Amino acid sequence: MKKNDVIKVNIEGYTSDGFGVARVDGFVLFVPHAVDGEELEVRVLKLNKSYGYAKTEKIITASEKRADTVCREARLCGGCDISHLSYPEQLRFKRDKVLSNMQKTGIDCEVDNTVPSPKTEGYRNKAQYPIRMQSGKTVGGFYKNRTHEVIECDCKIQPQQFNDILSRFLSFMEKEQISAYDEQKNTGTVRHLYLRTTQKGETMMCVCVNGKCDFKDKLSVEFADISTICINYNSKITNVVLGDRFETVAGSGMITDTLLSKSFEISPASFYQINRDGCERLYSLVREYARPTGKRVLDLYCGIGTIGICTAFDAKQLVGVEVVKSATDNAKRNAYLNGMENAVFLTGDASEVTKTIKEKFDVIIVDPPRKGCDKQTLEFLISQAPERLVYVSCDSATLARDLQILKEHFKIKKITPVDMFPQTKHVETVALLGRQKVTEHIYIDVNIK
Repeated sequence: MKKNDVIKVNIEGYTSDGFGVARVDGFVLFVPHAVDGEELEVRVLKLNKSYGYAKTEKIITASEKRADTVCREARLCGGCDISHLSYPEQLRFKRDKVLSNMQKTGIDCEVDNTVPSPKTEGYRNKAQYPIRMQSGKTVGGFYKNRTHEVIECDCKIQPQQFNDILSRFLSFMEKEQISAYDEQKNTGTVRHLYLRTTQKGETMMCVCVNGKCDFKDKLSVEFADISTICINYNSKITNVVLGDRFETVAGSGMITDTLLSKSFEISPASFYQINRDGCERLYSLVREYARPTGKRVLDLYCGIGTIGICTAFDAKQLVGVEVVKSATDNAKRNAYLNGMENAVFLTGDASEVTKTIKEKFDVIIVDPPRKGCDKQTLEFLISQAPERLVYVSCDSATLARDLQILKEHFKIKKITPVDMFPQTKHVETVALLGRQKVTEHIYIDVNIK
């Protein structure tokens, strides 16, 4: 086999990224946009020592699990990387992905079927569009896969409202002769258009600018139908979308959404799950696993308080910990809005704040970033030995790594994937652990990267 060879293959599974897997005389080929069970004619693109990559030239036998891609630009932007799979097949893929990660690290626990999302299109409540000048035209959309070239895209997993606002904003820039950002020269004004919306239709527009902004008044007039408008200032040479300074030019600078009948104020910088309806299913599962009624509950990596307030509203006490001060300020405000007088929120890194916690908790909920929990936090969880530990993860690989450590001290009772990101390879996972034994002195000899 050599590069550019055209051969017939059978697809017999997926990688964790959703590529189809084919084997030719023991040699593995990865084929994007392929479906399990299909016979394909593929062209070999790249060969390594034991594996290679190929692209489909012809579908000889299509699978019943193949779906029409929801978006014609899906292959260009790369965001909806498994939209060629039927939705039941997407759910199976995600469950198998979690199971595979568990098996690789020796976690012997059944993985439940994936909890489906109520919506598979138009479910995102947030979008960040880069704005650039390309071929003499101001454009906004998404980066082409593995590049910083912006492609215009009528995105199907965003609400149509976002596509309409983006179109209006680009017309506004043209009318007012507002320049777009040039990454190479660090010149131009508008870097990104950042949108959020709520179930009731409140919309936030945040315009990220490179330096000063002299069109604020015109913006608030042109988009008077938008609930609140903010300017974010970011003049750094960076891929980070938002700078540190925000200015509200219309409305309150906040929008309010509801989750499980609880109200939450959301600022431009707040972390908030992008699939609201899916989030309700996720948090309902967390509450079911936590059983917090009348218990003392600790919520690590609490963000603006959504998971704790939604799941532990009838706890004896809720203590939330979050490293971002603006988020804990939001969390305190959100507890007040919901009449939750049993909640305390602390600002600081989980590994540092937990060193100061002396009291014991009945239930601990952790929802760490993609990198998972650090060594100090895992040591704290083991020393606390709560009745119930609920671990919410956006990366089942780091979850499996952490569970390998925790399983020596807890019994892993449930592992459940939840689909928060239809059409994409990403999946949330909720693990329930129960106390197995209490350890007074903890030493973990493990390198967590």
